[in-house]
Amino acid sequence: MSDCLPTLAMLQAVKLESVHSGRTRYLVVVSCMGRQDAEESCLLGIDCNEKTTVGLVLRVLADTAITLDGDG
Repeated sequence: MSDCLPTLAMLQAVKLESVHSGRTRYLVVVSCMGRQDAEESCLLGIDCNEKTTVGLVLRVLADTAITLDGDG
């Protein structure tokens, strides 16, 4: 069964600035080899406070354009 699971790799993690004190946020790029040996990637928005939560999951496609503006 473990032969079927993809191996994930965290490519980059960036700590984001927040106007709210006490909030620690990261934007993380995660990648794995998917079907037909194609690399698949996604962006994860992670909040690390009293508990860690994932607030954003965005699949990255070949033509994805991303603009970050503001806090949240």
